[in-house]
Amino acid sequence: PVELGIRPEHIHRSLPGGNLGVLEGEVELAEPMGFEIHLHIRLQDRKFIARLKSDASYGIGEKIRLVFSPRDIHLFDITTEESLRELSGRGIPSSETVSK
Repeated sequence: PVELGIRPEHIHRSLPGGNLGVLEGEVELAEPMGFEIHLHIRLQDRKFIARLKSDASYGIGEKIRLVFSPRDIHLFDITTEESLRELSGRGIPSSETVSK
């Protein structure tokens, strides 16, 4: 089993009409931080934080569509908590470390 990680600054609002790679979550908390806003999002049984520009306001319970680039994904082995990138960099093929 693996855990997917992504940095809050690599999560972006989906453009209207965009559907490719879109995740829809619910805003649980909005923290204005000057030029950016930290949104605490619930996506099914998971919670995460997105760091977005403060160019819009968000309400608690509001549905929000988010996207991120696959190149910004980090995978971790749940048991060892090691980065799978680091494992593959040591000559261990990542296909053997990721269960499907």
